Parts: sequence; C-alpha cells; structure tokens
Amino acid sequence: MKEIVSSIIVPRITENTGIKISPIHENTLALHIEKMAEERGITFEEYCDLLVPNTKEFDALINVATTNETYFFRERLQFEFLQEKVFPAFLGKKLVIWSGACASGEEPISLYSLALSCGVKPEIYASDIDSDELAYFEKGVYTKYSLNQDGKDFHHLLEETDTGKFQDGKFVLNPQVFQSIHLHKYNLASKLLPDFFDKADIIFLRNVFIYFDNNLRKEILAKIAQKLVPGGILFLSVGEICCIGQDLIPSTLEKRNFGKVYYYVKTGEGNPLLKSMLVDKTQNPQENLEVLKSFYSKKIEAKTEKEKNEETQKSKKIEETVTVQAETRKPAEIFLEVNAYLSQGKYSKAYELLEDYNPNYAEKFYKEYFLALTYKADMNYDEAIRHFSIAETICPNFWLAYFNHGFLLKEQDKEIAAKRCFEKCMTYIESYIDSKNTNFDFLSEEFSAEYFYSLCKKYVLGGDEK
Repeated sequence: MKEIVSSIIVPRITENTGIKISPIHENTLALHIEKMAEERGITFEEYCDLLVPNTKEFDALINVATTNETYFFRERLQFEFLQEKVFPAFLGKKLVIWSGACASGEEPISLYSLALSCGVKPEIYASDIDSDELAYFEKGVYTKYSLNQDGKDFHHLLEETDTGKFQDGKFVLNPQVFQSIHLHKYNLASKLLPDFFDKADIIFLRNVFIYFDNNLRKEILAKIAQKLVPGGILFLSVGEICCIGQDLIPSTLEKRNFGKVYYYVKTGEGNPLLKSMLVDKTQNPQENLEVLKSFYSKKIEAKTEKEKNEETQKSKKIEETVTVQAETRKPAEIFLEVNAYLSQGKYSKAYELLEDYNPNYAEKFYKEYFLALTYKADMNYDEAIRHFSIAETICPNFWLAYFNHGFLLKEQDKEIAAKRCFEKCMTYIESYIDSKNTNFDFLSEEFSAEYFYSLCKKYVLGGDEK
C-alpha cells in the first residue's frame, strides 16, 4: 500500500498542487486512503483509482496532505508594523488585501480587525486550497488553539472592532465580517492568476513555501508580483523571508525592512500613500538602528509605569547593542550590519565586514554563523553548509544554526540530513519553551522559542492536525 502512495499518489498530488510530501507524511495519506476504502467497501487500490484531480475524493486527499497551523495575529512584529506605519496611511480609505494561504481564517480576521481599529476600510480576499479549512473559516467558531502568546497584545481588538465575541472559552465570528472578507478556493500552483480580485495593496503569503520546490516558488512569486499595485507590499513569514534565495525573487520586488520586520515592495511609480510612508531603511545600518530605537520609544507612551520601565530598559539595551564602537564589535551589532548588507545584495561588503570581525574564542561561532548566512544569500550553498556545521561544532547548543542549516538542506531536497538538524534544534530549544528569553534573542527576530519549535515540528512530522 505504501508503495502505491509513494510511486503513484504522491507524484499525482505534487503534479497538480506543487505540494511536496515528506516520507513521514505519506503514512498519513495511506491511513486516510485505507479508512475511506473501508467505508466504501472497496479495496485500497480501487479507492486509489478514484483519486483523480477535480473530484471530491482528490480534494479530500489534498486537505489531508496540507497542514494548517495558524492563530490570530501570528508573527506579532508584522502586525505592529502594519499598525504603526502602514494602516495609518490609509485612514478613511479602502485598502485591498489578499491573504493567499488563509487556512482556517485567523490571518485575514486579524488583518480585518486591526485595519478597523486603525480607521481603515479593508477589502480582504482570503483563499486556500483546503476546502475543509475554508468551511471551518465560514463556520466562524474558534477554540483556544487559535489564540497564542505571540499575538496576545492584539486579542482585545477582536471584540473592540465587533469582529466577534469571546464566549464559553471560544471566539465566535460576527457573520458581518464576510461583507468585507471574501472566501475563495485557489491553488497557488495554478498557471492562472487569481481572478477574484484585480490588484492588491498588500499580499500576505506566509508559511506555505515549505511545501514547494524552488521552481514553483519562483513561479508563485512572479504571479504575486503581477497582482500587487506599484508600491504594494508582500509579507512572507519570518522563517521564509530569510531563507528564500534572491534568485527566486522577481526583479520588480525590492526587499526592505523596518527594524526587524522584512518585507518586499513592488517597484514602479508607486501607490502614493505607500510610497510616502515606506522609506528604505537598509541603506545605512546606523539609520536602521535609529528607526528601531524610535519604534520602541513610541510604544512606551501607551504603557503602564511598570511596562514603561521595562520598555525603556529594552530601548537602552538596543541602543547599547547597536552603537558602532570600533574597539568592541559585539555580535548583535555585526548581525544588524550583515543583515543590512544582505538585504541590499551587497555580499562583498558583508564578506569584508566579517573578514575584519575577530571575536574572542567564546564568540567565534557567531562569525561562522554570519558567514553561513552570507554564503547562503550569495547562493554558495556548499560553503554555507560548511560554516553552519562549524558554528554547531563550536557551540553545540546553538539551536538557530541547526534551524537555518536544516532549512537550507531541506531546500536542496536533503530530507534526511535536514530532519536531523531540525531534531537537534528541537532538542536544544526545549529548555526555552516556557521562557520569554533565549541565549540568542537578538538573532531570533524576537520570535519565541516555542514558535521555532513548532516550525521544526512541522518540518519533521508534517505538523499537527487542528
């Protein structure tokens, strides 16, 4: 039975959806087929004959093949950026957003409530290939699993904007949101552009590229660029934007950042609202740091006295960490400068910086890690893998090295080696699960250890069912 799944069913799924199925996840597909065949009173092979594209049987199999782990306001920093810089530019105006892999709806619902709270009129198009997830979205009843610490600072907006109500331990969606959120089934691997909207000001396409090979990633990104207005923004997940090679990005998309939030902007004449609001912060590393300090200082104003003190200390810590001092080249400072160069494609500058960087022996693994990130961005994958390995050897509990090393191996279809890296990452990260801090906070883009642990789990096991 497993041979049939591996040799016939999995290639059929990949051909029609672009989704790459891990060997471990093949067992899940086999169990589904076996269960459905038993319910029909037919053999395993006979049910496989029913699995042809554009049938309800094949659609159900695709639903099993996809994992949909999501929650409200996932990747909090991106929503803070929208609240601080993007949505205010559309005050009282219409804003078109496409959530291209909406799963059960937490992402578009989060965008809807945040936009309303900023005085923006959102027109949101939410699509997914999984019909079961779209049905769950339409039902509009969410459990505690849709609420996570990562986005908890925004949860109050869900009720304050009349998006829905919390009752009996669940969040129940107000049906009126579907006047502004439009649901569509869409296969990202389709050769056709989505026809349910014209152009979008903002596109969210997060946590889906792990399913696709590089050729399909490139095709999808090219389609996305066509569906953005000039000056429009594309958001990927934090794990993807740092791992997708520049050679896959269309020339019409420029990588930019605001503090620790990275995104792509479509070039051209530009949407005047976005153009006036989005300034490239990567041209000068020191400028970038000033933006980051400003970002935190603004947030202090709305905090309680205790929180103000905490945020002030955080702002001071950032300032101390990133101030360029020739005598003391701290890892956090080097990391920000390297990131700034890589985001501009200035690889030679990054190499020069790292050549002059001579940390003490206890911090030598940072230099190897930064070299690995630079070689990866420069598409010298063999050298990147070598330097990730050196960093791991020098600092055996350096879980972020294992994570990025695994991601690179996975992109090269080295599934077994990648799995080993993700498993090691999970082993070393477990001690941080209940903590807000890790030993490598400044490298992890302020995302929790639990977040990276869940990504590793997805890559190793195919993720959890909802």
